[in-house]
Amino acid sequence: MTQRTREEIAADLAAARAARTRFIAGETITEVTKDGRGMKFAGMKLSDFNAVIADLLAEFEAAPEVLGAERPRTRRSIRLGWSN
Repeated sequence: MTQRTREEIAADLAAARAARTRFIAGETITEVTKDGRGMKFAGMKLSDFNAVIADLLAEFEAAPEVLGAERPRTRRSIRLGWSN
């Protein structure tokens, strides 16, 4: 899995929060009817939005400030002799 930057995660987080706000305000369409025929969309529940936002927050907190800025690798010392 490729690691995303904090900016990318923050953009997705803002979009998820905006979608949740539209859902709460009732601006989402769940059913369309035309000429007596209808189609119903499987909508999300508020708990689904909250779960997505919680996942994005956890990913944002775990992401480093700059890609490649994780904890530096530790290396062991190099032995300077041969063992016979």
